[in-house]
Amino acid sequence: MRILLGLVGVAGLIFVARAMKFEPIVTEPLSPVAAWAACGLCVVSSVWFGKLSGAAWCGLLAALAVAVNPIAPMTPPAGAQQWIDIAGAVICGACVIRNWE
Repeated sequence: MRILLGLVGVAGLIFVARAMKFEPIVTEPLSPVAAWAACGLCVVSSVWFGKLSGAAWCGLLAALAVAVNPIAPMTPPAGAQQWIDIAGAVICGACVIRNWE
């Protein structure tokens, strides 16, 4: 379980870095890598929580994965991407805090 929570924590850190417009993450060489990493970590965590019967966390992380996916990116209204990243950071943080044993 700690490995899973570590993955969710890393995804949360990526969301925080993107929301705060941390220069190395939002510039071109690492921006696609951060998007793929956030999406991949959310997908893996969602599947893992699904196997552990954590339906709420599975659904929330799956929704985050869809919101930040780089394959078919959504085009949110201007300024909404930062709010999506903030929501992602809050969800990941709440997941880690709630499930830490």
